Amino acid sequence: MNKKLLLFLTILLGFSFFTEPVIAQEDPVEINFFYSDFCPHCTKERAFLDVLETQYESLIINKYSITSDSDAPRVLASFYKEYGISEKSWGLVPALFVGDEYFIGYSEEIKNNIIDSVRLEPI
Repeated sequence: MNKKLLLFLTILLGFSFFTEPVIAQEDPVEINFFYSDFCPHCTKERAFLDVLETQYESLIINKYSITSDSDAPRVLASFYKEYGISEKSWGLVPALFVGDEYFIGYSEEIKNNIIDSVRLEPI
């Protein structure tokens, strides 16, 4: 009996060397970013998001220009409604939506809050 168990364990161990480890994939995080082509704060945030996108494999960033994409204002309005944002703030950019959080405007503090909201392991 012990010889059969030893043979089984030897074969099982041998197969483990020929298989690749399974690495759990993170669920993707989706960011929806709205900007104006003429806004200096938007330009800074876009540059930051471009770098962020290269650092996280599971990060999806949808970028919408409200000045050159005719559907973008309608899509942005739907996000404002979904997130319960006061109509007084509608039209302000940059506007970024991730998970259950949103950020209007751009500053160092907002940048850090966006990083915290992403919650992914870097590449």
